[in-house]
Amino acid sequence: MKIVGLYEIADGENIDARTVNAGIEVAPWQGGRVTTTLGQQDIKEYGNRSFAAFGLAQTLQVSPTLTLDATVDGSRTLGGNDPVSDIINPAQPVASGGQVGQDGALFEDFTAVTLGAAYRKDRWSASVRGEYRDGEFADRKGVTFGAIRQVGEGSVVGSGFTWTTAEGNTGTETEIFDAALAWAHRPAASEFAMLGKIEYR
Repeated sequence: MKIVGLYEIADGENIDARTVNAGIEVAPWQGGRVTTTLGQQDIKEYGNRSFAAFGLAQTLQVSPTLTLDATVDGSRTLGGNDPVSDIINPAQPVASGGQVGQDGALFEDFTAVTLGAAYRKDRWSASVRGEYRDGEFADRKGVTFGAIRQVGEGSVVGSGFTWTTAEGNTGTETEIFDAALAWAHRPAASEFAMLGKIEYR
């Protein structure tokens, strides 16, 4: 078992804040990890905010070449204020404990689930991960894939793609697709190296 903690002090011309975050991290079984934290934030101009975060991760070695893993993470506001005034840029997290939110909100309650797999054998290496995030302001889902093949000493070819879609509680939708093919030729004894990449967005 590990005890984790954070105490942050922010003293500025326009803000005076204190944030404390403490919890435990345990590995109750092989490949498993559980993390829980409770936090309290005190921004003198706006009052207090209490929050809790949790995480569960499990890794399973199916075979010498295949590994599976899954995670569940979340954050909840237990009580307090969510001040939005005097924020210079609501699209950018504030220096003291903030994150990117919607309409100037400093925090967002969410639950996120991921499922991934990794494959390694000989000169092949590949991984894939899917994610679903149920957020207070937006829901998101996506898939990421990547593969690398060593074709010789100092030479590799790799490819991958990321697809993500999100829908806000106002009905706004976004979709991103990014795919790439890359190669590198860097022999240890050579004075020359070649790198290349083709990308589609």
